[in-house]
Amino acid sequence: PLKKTVEGDAKLSNALDQALGAASRRLGRPKRVLCLTDLVSCNRDLSDDAPPPSCRFLAVPEEDSLYASLYAIHKTTPQIIDAIEAGRDAMRLDDARALSEALTALKQALRATAEAHHFDREASRGERVVMRRLRHFLLPAGGTDSDLAAALYNGFDSALLSSAWRFLGAPVPKIGNLQPSRDAARRTMPRPHRDYLLKLSPRTSVRARVLATEQRKNRLPVHALAVVEAEFNACLDELLRVCSRRSQLVCRYLPNYAAEFRRDEFEHDRRALLE
Repeated sequence: PLKKTVEGDAKLSNALDQALGAASRRLGRPKRVLCLTDLVSCNRDLSDDAPPPSCRFLAVPEEDSLYASLYAIHKTTPQIIDAIEAGRDAMRLDDARALSEALTALKQALRATAEAHHFDREASRGERVVMRRLRHFLLPAGGTDSDLAAALYNGFDSALLSSAWRFLGAPVPKIGNLQPSRDAARRTMPRPHRDYLLKLSPRTSVRARVLATEQRKNRLPVHALAVVEAEFNACLDELLRVCSRRSQLVCRYLPNYAAEFRRDEFEHDRRALLE
């Protein structure tokens, strides 16, 4: 039987604790930190297109709706990474046409990610209760509403937002808690995800490539450059749409912090993507 803590949560048995420690070492993640991957990807039978979660905290519709939305978002990540890799290959080859095609694919993948945020139910008190119960699981070390909102907005240990942001070369917000939360999330990512983000340098981003091309003497044909710029701007628009939908997710599950989050946190991301 599991021992109970003062807060009422259960401690792991020694055998499970050792197994989790071994898995954490293999993944290069801190021990005893369970995040998005554990909550969403590992909490269902992946053989089904729309699998229900295997384990629930409260077993209420609002909890299932959150997991279903996060799972749908998670399933769009491979398309985003494929488009980013195609874009990186195109930039290495200095192929403007291939780059514009990769940006078109990224635009479509980001649009799918935005549409994967399902809000098919009216906002209710149940969402607030769900997040209150999940809080200790999602932030085992504790934290403020700002910390929880930033983690939920960024996808906890997901590399999705950071990958798109770094590949496009969008300006990094210097104010607020969202960018520090994205940086801190790398500590709990599996090592391959962390290593992948390191490859996406701002010096080799799409923004840097477009600016460098405009300044070169032997520039691309005007039409080719215009197509790349148009698709690049469209990707920024779709990334902003994804961020806006993430903001809605935060506001539904943390309604008491919603106005402050929109004003003091999300606004900095929005301005960065509009620069």
